Amino acid sequence: PVGRAGPSWHYKAKVAFHLSFFCLFWVFYCSIHPFSWCAALAAAYNRVILTGIGHEEVHGRLGRARGSGSWLRRLLFQTFDLAFLFPSELWHHEHVLQHHPHTRRPALDPDEHLDPVMRLNAVFPRHFHHRFQAALEFLIGFVAAWGTWADNHLAKGHSLFPQGVLFLGFHLLPVLLAPTAGDGLSTALVASGVASCATLLCFHVSHIQAETAVRAGAEPAAGAEPPAAAKKPRDAKEPPDPASMDWGEFQAHASANWAETRWWMPTGTLDLQIEHHLFPALPYELQKTVLQPVVRGACVEFGVPYREYPSLGAAVLAHLRHVAGLGKE
Repeated sequence: PVGRAGPSWHYKAKVAFHLSFFCLFWVFYCSIHPFSWCAALAAAYNRVILTGIGHEEVHGRLGRARGSGSWLRRLLFQTFDLAFLFPSELWHHEHVLQHHPHTRRPALDPDEHLDPVMRLNAVFPRHFHHRFQAALEFLIGFVAAWGTWADNHLAKGHSLFPQGVLFLGFHLLPVLLAPTAGDGLSTALVASGVASCATLLCFHVSHIQAETAVRAGAEPAAGAEPPAAAKKPRDAKEPPDPASMDWGEFQAHASANWAETRWWMPTGTLDLQIEHHLFPALPYELQKTVLQPVVRGACVEFGVPYREYPSLGAAVLAHLRHVAGLGKE
């Protein structure tokens, strides 16, 4: 937690450790080392943690921290871009200002829009390749980080100069310096691909589930076409309407947690999406230890759904079943 004195020392130590590891991995491969599974998987694991750290700061974890917290806040805000190659400023706009207030509403939530590549909501039209989209999601995840860099930084010009230097120096240079093309490609696929795939899945399993569907909003996002009407099975249950309920209740309907007790799991608040959507700027540790029992108890008391999968694996399997179903219905 952050007070007037700024972030705690153990939070600073955590950030320093993972940023240092990121740099050590860079030095390791820039020294023309051959591909190593251990090093590449450790780097992927570390990037997922850095993405989670950046995710928290994009939401303003450090708030208006002064002194040592001020420079740390500016640094961590860009960490999401460094690790996941998505412009932090743009992601703040799409994620904080659009996804969080309008979760799962296809006309307003950019996280729903992977059409026509993937069909993540029944309101979008179905194409032939969608019947394979459960497997396709892993391929998309592997190239997500590099794809978002090419789309947002290169094609659209968001922060091209500073982030272009970071991409070339910290992501591409180790690949170019590898002893062989195979070593370089293996490094990229594992260190960047595994990390971005894990990050994408963790974001998706928190919301793209059969039980978290909500009725589509009528108003389209700026510059977007209204979603096409979808055919529903006769026995399909109409999803809840966000306009007919309290905003907090709506967030509980549209989100799902997964139970996570392992200290080493790099969740980045994504295992507590219900609490995170209700209190997005609060530190993860506070959400886990203080808020979760209160929110769970309030949901039980007032009859609001509180969906929590027993593990990340169970959440992923449920998500993949749902995505596969969307591709066939």
